Amino acid sequence: MKNLKYLITGTRGEVGSVIFKTLQANGLNVTPWEDWRPGNSVDVVVHCAAKTRGAGVAQIVESNIALVSQMIELFRAKPVQRFFFLSSVLVYGKTQAKVLSEATDPACLEPYACSKLIAEELLRNAGFPVTVLRIPAVLESTKQTNFISRTLHQLKRNETIKLFNENQLFNHFIAPSEICRFITTSKQIDASFDVVNVASPASMTLGEVIDFLRELTRSKSVIENIEVDQKLSVIDTGRAKERYGFESKDAKQILQAWSENVGF
Repeated sequence: MKNLKYLITGTRGEVGSVIFKTLQANGLNVTPWEDWRPGNSVDVVVHCAAKTRGAGVAQIVESNIALVSQMIELFRAKPVQRFFFLSSVLVYGKTQAKVLSEATDPACLEPYACSKLIAEELLRNAGFPVTVLRIPAVLESTKQTNFISRTLHQLKRNETIKLFNENQLFNHFIAPSEICRFITTSKQIDASFDVVNVASPASMTLGEVIDFLRELTRSKSVIENIEVDQKLSVIDTGRAKERYGFESKDAKQILQAWSENVGF
């Protein structure tokens, strides 16, 4: 894969910038979208660019849907070997399903998730091989943009942590390095379009995850468990293993590397 030319979008964003730097550090030939010119050769596209949940609807539509349409037209004329689209497990919405598999019916309830699902559908008949990665929270920085990062900061401040259903399995996080590993090492299947969940292994309960982070941070936080009727959904990563030969690193390895990387 090192002889391939990679084009990365969203390199000025939180996730895209880390994906770009990680691939570059691995010795790959990577070009940011802003520096690329139509007509220049490219083998693999990794589409990370997206306006997130805090943006306005107009911005979300322009970034998450219009840009995808533009890219389809560009690469339909000169198809690439692989096109990876970073989507989100948020497309499953507030489902009652205990397990989130790729066959779970989407239930989008917000503009960001809906824009991701619309973009997926646009790419379904793009005319070149597309792999949609439905990912959970990406542990890429110290910004408090997801439950895990917010909890880490609470632990640092020794605050009381209130958990809902701490005894249920929890794997709603992934490291950017694991996303990169999927992109560079996963098998290319004989399909023009496919959707795959990429997440950490479902090997720890929510309580175990937070206890492990508390241990890593030497926090004195007290953890209170609150049982509620709404259950946590586990992200099924079986397709990633069966079709692509990919298994994420152990959840503890991911969490420890992340906590060390952000300086806790």
